[in-house]
Amino acid sequence: ILELNLNSIDDPAARAAIVSARGRMLAMAQIHRIGSSAEEDDLAKIVRAVCDDLMGLHPGCGVAVEVPEIVMLPAHRAALAALIVNELVTNSIKHAFRDASGGMVRVSLRRVQPDLTELSVTDDGAPLPSGFDYTRSPGRGLGLVRGLTQQLGGEFEVDVQAKRFVVTFSTGTEGRRLAG
Repeated sequence: ILELNLNSIDDPAARAAIVSARGRMLAMAQIHRIGSSAEEDDLAKIVRAVCDDLMGLHPGCGVAVEVPEIVMLPAHRAALAALIVNELVTNSIKHAFRDASGGMVRVSLRRVQPDLTELSVTDDGAPLPSGFDYTRSPGRGLGLVRGLTQQLGGEFEVDVQAKRFVVTFSTGTEGRRLAG
């Protein structure tokens, strides 16, 4: 239904809003497809599936997913992480490649301690604006990432120079507040 609406809309802002909503819906659909009956989900599988869907929505942009090991996460927490991936990759595509025909987004998921996982997103597109402060970003995407990260009991950081967005969270059942 969203695809049909998208084809009839000329306003770029309205088109972008529909593409963003469609990406969020696809992320949730992947979670239900992959882990609908499991108590725990393989986050790596979900991340790959969400990124595959996003590549389909944004031709010309590539997404490389680096996941060296299986990361199991309770289903409700995997859903939060999948939405974070969706938002960060969508933001990279939307902002870093605004003036170009495409580029590469890299998503990395790695265990940094036995019960601690790091999710990072980088891209090879345009640099972040001078004075960029992710805590004051006017868009909804990074605000949503901050809120979802809080629900995970994790931390969200941005390395502005490296254009690296990082979410660190516990892979335990309920998560834990990280010292920061």
